[in-house]
Amino acid sequence: MSSPFAQSYAEAIFDLELEKGNLEMTSEQLTLIVNSFKDNDEFIKILNHPQLGKDDKKQIIRDVYGNFDNIITNFLFVLVDNDRIGGLLDIYDAFIKIYNEYQNTINVLAYTTIALDNAQIDRLKEKLIIKYRHKIEVTNFIDEKVIGGMRLIINEDVIDYTINNQLKNLKSHVLKQI
Repeated sequence: MSSPFAQSYAEAIFDLELEKGNLEMTSEQLTLIVNSFKDNDEFIKILNHPQLGKDDKKQIIRDVYGNFDNIITNFLFVLVDNDRIGGLLDIYDAFIKIYNEYQNTINVLAYTTIALDNAQIDRLKEKLIIKYRHKIEVTNFIDEKVIGGMRLIINEDVIDYTINNQLKNLKSHVLKQI
């Protein structure tokens, strides 16, 4: 669950972009920004550094994201002004949830040992579309702890088809029999 401030900011950017008709572009650009934050821990530390002035932080944002939509860069400026830039990941999560509800889409996280190919993702989507009656988006994450199989996170449900889980269940069953 996102924090109240994250939900408020997410709703604000969603409503603004919905009015402008830029939701898809906003979603893509916010995803790029969040991925750049995740890929570079130092970048977020710089933008959160208390000794760096807000104007300097805005200039960094302008330099890095200057080719993005003005609403997005101005949104980042508001976060800097309100000392909320560190909450961008939570805001993004709340935005994506709102966006997906609007698009009637369910985001599915699939954890596997090796990357799923496009055909496997398409088959998974087909099965989940039938079950959930929503458009499905699958994001595949590689998890080396998964020996085999797949763990799905759908909304707040976890469906665990991993060998790890089957072994755990087998162990529990055997121990109950003793």
